[in-house]
This record gives sequence, structure tokens and C-alpha cells, in this order.
Amino acid sequence: MSLFFSGTGGINLGPDFGTGNINLVVSYPFTISCWFYTTSVAPAGIKDLVNLSVSTTNETYWIDHSAALLRAETWNGTSGQVASTGTIVANQWQHAVGRFVSNTSRIINLNGAAGVQNTTNSAQISQVIDTLSIGASEANTRFFIGYIAHVAIYNGALQNSDAVSLARGMSPLAVRSANLIAYYPLCNPGVQRNIASPRSIADNPLPILRTGTRYSNWNPPVKTVLPKSQILRLPVEIVSAGNTPVLYHQRQQQGMAS
Repeated sequence: MSLFFSGTGGINLGPDFGTGNINLVVSYPFTISCWFYTTSVAPAGIKDLVNLSVSTTNETYWIDHSAALLRAETWNGTSGQVASTGTIVANQWQHAVGRFVSNTSRIINLNGAAGVQNTTNSAQISQVIDTLSIGASEANTRFFIGYIAHVAIYNGALQNSDAVSLARGMSPLAVRSANLIAYYPLCNPGVQRNIASPRSIADNPLPILRTGTRYSNWNPPVKTVLPKSQILRLPVEIVSAGNTPVLYHQRQQQGMAS
């Protein structure tokens, strides 16, 4: 399943929305990842996929799309810097990774392709992220139109190889799991909790669905179940009547068996 956004509302979590401080990250680097399915590549204005912000300073870090361009963007309260790539298409699941490495490095990956970097100094002061918005901006505007699923946030900068793995359908739980601090699959009706493990942030659930959002049966191609660990199987010597195990027989001869 996934979450459908009609362009009239989004999901917001953080102090500005009365849901508490989510204590995400406090410094560079960090990464946002998600699957998205836009129903239009030519809507008016910018449409936010996943938005992280600092409520006290209005500094913001997010993935959005403007027409057919997928972008990783920062806003320092006065001006913004953008790394952009394209071309996204309508009516198809696509994967986005936005990496925020420093004030002079933000990188965007589309469908596992090599990342596009912007190196202009964004002059951000704070990365103490306490607000998460999905399908909308931190101001509850710029509403996305389409489907979003498997939102993941890492407290590190993923590599191009990680973006490839995620775009091929690997679960975020199986990609750099030590740095995975928040994971909202958005694939089950009801209250959505962060299922990252080990959890390193408050286990805040997403609020009940807002205006313009609903659950959908549309699924991105993600392997949501981790592969089982291989079980180490040692050879076992079967003992039957009249058959003494070789090792026991050897020890008996040496006076070691009882």
C-alpha cells in the first residue's frame, strides 16, 4: 500500500503542529529517501515529497519536484539552494534520495542514477531537525499530488551504491541500517509509527490522516521483508543401536569417555 495525496493536504509531525519534537538529527550529514508516484509532472509550483525543518529558525531541508525536475533543496530562512535532476515521469513509481552533506553539498539521486550535486554555500545555521512533513511543506503548503511510500531518514550521507540498492527495491531496513533513524512505510492503514531499528529518535506516530490523504493499494516494488539469516548447520552423526559414534569410540579407546 501507499499514501495518496490529492494536492489539498499533507502529513505534518512536529512542535508547530502540536505533535511534539521528533528529535531527528542534530548535525550534518543526513539523507532522505522515498518512493513517489506523481500523477502530473506539470502542476503549478513546487510540490514537496518529504520536508525536514527546524521550527525555531525556519531552516528547511527537503525533496520536491518542480515540473519534471526532482530536487534536493535547502532554505536558510532567507534564501535557498537547489540540486536538481530529471526527468521524472507521471504515473510510474520512482525513487528519490536527497543527501544533505554540508552547507556546501546537497545531492539528489533519481532511480539510482548518479547523484547531481550543488555546492553553493547555503549558510544554514542549524540542523536540529524537529519537524517532518510528508506530501507538504513545513508551512502546510506546496501539496504533492500522487502517491508516496517508504519514507526513510538516515543520520549519514548514503553513497550512490546505497541509492542504487534502494531504487532496486531493497528495504530501508536492509540498507545502512545502523544509520536509519526513521522509517515510515505508509503501507498499512492506521497510526503509522517509526519502525527503524534500533530506534534512535522518539517513537512519535504520524497523526491520523489529514484532509486530502488516504491509503491506496498502489505499491512500489519494495522488498518489505528482510531475508532470513542463513542458519549455520553442523554435520550431525546419527547414533543407532549397535553403532558407536566414531569420536566417542576414539575417546573410549583413550580412556576419555565415560
